[in-house]
Amino acid sequence: GVGKTTLVKNLNNQLTNDPTFNIVIWVVVSQNATVESVQSKIAERLELQHMMNKEVSKERMASRLYNKLEGQRFLLILDDIWEEINLDDVGIPRPSEHSGSKIILTTRDFNVCQQMLTDIQFQVGRLHPEEAWKLFRETVEEEVVDDDQVKPMAETIVKECDGLPLAHRR
Repeated sequence: GVGKTTLVKNLNNQLTNDPTFNIVIWVVVSQNATVESVQSKIAERLELQHMMNKEVSKERMASRLYNKLEGQRFLLILDDIWEEINLDDVGIPRPSEHSGSKIILTTRDFNVCQQMLTDIQFQVGRLHPEEAWKLFRETVEEEVVDDDQVKPMAETIVKECDGLPLAHRR
């Protein structure tokens, strides 16, 4: 991919102990996610997993999550969303200007951003050929890449990666 998950993972790691937010929650949502699965992952991060059992309805869990997060300055990162998730059903308070809370989501589908009424959309694009070549040279020893016998093959590999940063790392 273009590195969306790597980007938000680094953001999570940088802000976890930063005083900007009281709590940073990173949840990998993935395909076929349910309200309950997202609630469970958030509850685990909030150390509320003891409240998760089959007898607790998703509505009750939403209420518990909402009560825990309301009034907190939180960053919620929802990574790899395939379809719209109703944050009210999950129990996520809507961030306001005054709360200082933020929600970031990553998705392959721009329609998900529209359905979830995101305020700002940012598309992570492919690398330009020059950037891709620079990344490849940083990943592989420059002396090897610059060898006259290796360079044509290296250029072919960079072209095959088609500007996808993670393809360069494999």
